[in-house]
Order: sequence, then C-alpha cells, then structure tokens
Amino acid sequence: MMTNRKKKLAAVLAATLMVGFGIGYTTVAAYAIPGWDRPWDPPNYYSLDSISWADTANPSFFFRDLGWQGGNVYDHQRDIQSGYEKQNILNWLEQQIKRYALQLINSTPLDAQVLIKGMTGIENAQEATQDLNQRDTASKILEGTVMRDFNRYDSETNPYSVPQKTKVMQDAYTKYADVAQTALVERKNVDGTIAALLDASQGVEGDMQIEQIRGQMMGLEEVAKARRNALLANLLELRAIQQKAKTDDDIAYFEQVEKAKLIVRDPYHQTERQKDEYQRPEGRGFVPF
Repeated sequence: MMTNRKKKLAAVLAATLMVGFGIGYTTVAAYAIPGWDRPWDPPNYYSLDSISWADTANPSFFFRDLGWQGGNVYDHQRDIQSGYEKQNILNWLEQQIKRYALQLINSTPLDAQVLIKGMTGIENAQEATQDLNQRDTASKILEGTVMRDFNRYDSETNPYSVPQKTKVMQDAYTKYADVAQTALVERKNVDGTIAALLDASQGVEGDMQIEQIRGQMMGLEEVAKARRNALLANLLELRAIQQKAKTDDDIAYFEQVEKAKLIVRDPYHQTERQKDEYQRPEGRGFVPF
C-alpha cells in the first residue's frame, strides 16, 4: 500500500504537471493569436502575387512583421521587373558588342599579299594589252607605196617589187602572230590572278574585303574586254592588209592584160581620133601592062 508520504508526493507532482501543461498550453495558444502573432490571412499574406485584404484592413501583424524585417518590404513584382530590366540591359550590351564586332570585321581589309598580287596582275595585264596595238604596222602597209592602189596611178614611176611585198607581208604576219601569242600567255597569268582572288573570297569576313575582291575582279574584267577589243582590231587590220595584197595582185594582173592586149582597127570604119592618128596611103591603082 502507498504510504501517506508517497501519496502527498504524487499529488504534488500531478499538480505540478497540470500547472505546467496549463502554462504551456496558454503559451502555445498565445503564440498563434491572429493579427498579432500571425497574419489574419496567412496564405494570401505570404503569397508573392495575391493581397491579404484582411491584413490590409487590420495591419497590426503587418507592422510587427515590418519591424522584425528591419523595415524592409520585399516587392516581388518590382524584383521581377528589375530582372527584366537587367536582362534587357544585358541583351542591349550584347547587341552593341556584336554590332561593334561586325563593324570591326567590315572595316578589316584583305591580306596585303592578296591585294598586291591582284593589283600587280591587273597592271601587267593592262601593259600587255597596250602592247597588242599594231595600228602603226597596219598603217605603214595600208598607206604606204609598197603595193598598188586604185587611187594611185604611179605604175610607170614606182617599181613595185614582189619580193619587197612578200617581205612586208611576212613581217606583218610575224608581228600579229607574236602579239596573239603574248595575249595567250597573258590570259594564263590573268586566270592565275582570278584563281587567287577566288581562293581569297572563300575566307572573306566583311564588307571591305568583299568590295576589294569585287573591285579587283571588275578591274580584271575591264582588262579582258580591252584585250578582246585589241585582238578584234588586230584581226580587222590583218584582213585589211590581206585585202590590200589582193588588190595589188588584181591591179598587177589588169596592167599585164592591158599591155598584152592586141587592138585591131577597122580600116573602113575609123573614128575621128583614129583618122587623126593614122592616114591611110592612097592606092596605086592598076599596074600598066
């Protein structure tokens, strides 16, 4: 059986536990007082997007919470907007960097060796094209006196020589053949320059490099046109020389025919000029027997 002392001790312990439980319960219950220790509408109060109208109407907890936070209020929408603005600034800076990088690329010229090779090729082609001009050679033959002409009547005073004519024609053919060979060699050189520019165009990175290659290509194109025109002019001149030689042969043949022509006059029907040039003697009549 429990002694009286033990009963008193148990009673005191039970009373102590009851008091402690009551105090603890009271403390827990006091910590959860709405509007004081917690918001009136916790879901909306702690939401980042919605509004707690209950705490707005009675902001007692709000002011306590504001004091706990050191007077700082977190604005979620402003934070989002600030993030957007920062991102926009970063995007703008990125675009500016790309823009400046593109400007730098567009203002970068071609490699100096490529430019020098292209310019040298154009200059050499221009000089070679000028050397194709054989107008003086053609003029000396077409306007000279080595071959006959329908507008010149000096066969009696000018000793036209077939060997001299042959030499002049051979010299002319040799010159025109040489310039044609030079044009073929220069064509190969130009093709090499074009190939180098095409190779360089594979690695162009900006507008300046494109324009430089385009300008040199156009220069080579103009040289090619000039070379073609010079060769066509040489062809026309050579044909004119050949026609001049044919005309000389025709006139020489005509002169030979004229010199070999036998003129038979009709003594009974003489012209007035023939009568002046030749007087027919009087007839002797019959011989006396």
